[in-house]
Amino acid sequence: MSSLNTKLEIVNFPETHTLEMITKICEVFGTVKNIDLIKDPLTSEFKGTVHVEFTTEGEARNAHSSMIGLKIEDQVLFVK
Repeated sequence: MSSLNTKLEIVNFPETHTLEMITKICEVFGTVKNIDLIKDPLTSEFKGTVHVEFTTEGEARNAHSSMIGLKIEDQVLFVK
């Protein structure tokens, strides 16, 4: 994660998760400014990847280190 970066890409969320569910998970690690669910352009189905923006770099760093390897419904999250 680069300096002064408040945005993370989190991959491998269960595709059944909603924006509300993902927001609740991310808010454990800091104040969430914005979340974008990445959807298939043809079907509009959620594909398990989200872009999350936290309000501070410290919160983003905390989320990054805490969410790497986090297991949700038998799926392990990857964080960039």
